Amino acid sequence: MITLIHNNACSKSNCVLNYLKENSIPFTLRDYLAKPLSIEEITVLLQKLKVRPLDIIRQKEPVFQQLFSAAQNDEQLIQAIADHPGILERPILISEDAAVIGRPFEVAIEFCSKR
Repeated sequence: MITLIHNNACSKSNCVLNYLKENSIPFTLRDYLAKPLSIEEITVLLQKLKVRPLDIIRQKEPVFQQLFSAAQNDEQLIQAIADHPGILERPILISEDAAVIGRPFEVAIEFCSKR
């Protein structure tokens, strides 16, 4: 089963959501703004994505630039994501053993086709 880390206000995220629905792909929806990821969940997500925290942060978000652009280590960045979920890149698709940031859209399609 796929979990979609979703922001309803994001057109890219809605595009992936519609794709999952239209293709009857089983998924769980996680509105990460309403229910932010915990530090543990972010850590597991980073392992599945095989990236560092900065790679999943929307670095142009004002809150990131104002508060965290000078963060010194990964732990501080993970805490920043937990405390300010709006800086998390989206959409993100997660399966049991892997994850992917669904940008561009074709990346999401390829990920779904392998599940």
